[in-house]
Amino acid sequence: MPDDSKKRLLEYAAGRLGLKELAARLKVPEKTVEEWLHGSPDMTNSKALALADLINDLTKSKS
Repeated sequence: MPDDSKKRLLEYAAGRLGLKELAARLKVPEKTVEEWLHGSPDMTNSKALALADLINDLTKSKS
């Protein structure tokens, strides 16, 4: 997944949940989420997939 797409997904999830809750759901420190939002390319594919699953769940609960 391109870094720009990851960042947009992170921004969406952080906007819905807040950084603390997003970090908890992804099982990473809040600082890690902040680093990803500021362009750190260190997000693993497994975390990107977990983020996609989380957003899928959020959009289901939105409707």
